[in-house]
Amino acid sequence: MKRFITVCLLLFCSACIQLGSDTAPMRHYLLQPNAEAQRIPVKVAIGITLTSLQLPAYLDRLQLTTHSNQHQVVIGNLDRWSEPLSESFTRIVTENLVRHLQDGKGDLQGQKATDRKNYLLKMTVNSFDGILGQQTSVDIRWTIIEDGSNEPVIKGHFVDNKPIGSSYSELVQ
Repeated sequence: MKRFITVCLLLFCSACIQLGSDTAPMRHYLLQPNAEAQRIPVKVAIGITLTSLQLPAYLDRLQLTTHSNQHQVVIGNLDRWSEPLSESFTRIVTENLVRHLQDGKGDLQGQKATDRKNYLLKMTVNSFDGILGQQTSVDIRWTIIEDGSNEPVIKGHFVDNKPIGSSYSELVQ
């Protein structure tokens, strides 16, 4: 009986050990700023601070997420963000705004000053994923508020869908 239990334990333990083949390497991705930035003329000096970024809970992970259909989320166990998506997203939005406001009158460092109008940017990301082999899905609602006020100056809704191939690297581009 002891021998039987020992053999069963050894078989169980050996089933847990991976023998012979290497594990698949993980792939890490970074968001990149928009290469095709068009300048936006700014007539008065302004300061913009990204104060709030809300991401859906399913995106709050290092693994890339996609959908296999409208209701099923697929988690890429070997495909990961190199940094938390909220930090990457904030950095890329800031970099894209800097590229668009390159005339020297736009400041996105978050330092408020009395010599210019200061605005707060709030963003809610509704989706930032896609279906591999079909299309990406980006859906972001944003609001700009004048600093010191609770009244929105302007609100917007950005939606973009682009066809993609079947790899995560195409999804990230």
